[in-house]
Amino acid sequence: MVAGELPTPAADVYALGIVLFELLCGRSPYRGGSLFDVLARHESCFPVPPPGLPSLLWPLIEGCMALDPADRPTATAVGKRLADVESGLADLPALASLDPDELTWWLRSPGPASGVASVDRQVTWVPVHAAPVSPAGGTPA
Repeated sequence: MVAGELPTPAADVYALGIVLFELLCGRSPYRGGSLFDVLARHESCFPVPPPGLPSLLWPLIEGCMALDPADRPTATAVGKRLADVESGLADLPALASLDPDELTWWLRSPGPASGVASVDRQVTWVPVHAAPVSPAGGTPA
């Protein structure tokens, strides 16, 4: 949709991924800067899981926010997956509020393999102002 394509059900799934992220984290994964900056991040960046995000949910959110609509699950599959993980989330505490400088997106690597953050590997969280390429410094290249 950001690139001007006609809306499809996959666009709704993408929007659901954004809403799930916002519900859990209290803000959009691509926030900050001008409207142009935020829209550009939807195409040039990938979301990263904030600290403490339940590992049961991240693959679902990540899948919903896949850049290629063909890679996103169907709305039916998302609903089933949410129902499947509901019992595993029941006793988890709420996520702590994110620091305003908490990094929630990163630039995609050029080429076919973008590399996506995973909760199964160690991620070092750094404030935006300390990131090697500061996402807050304008539009991504």
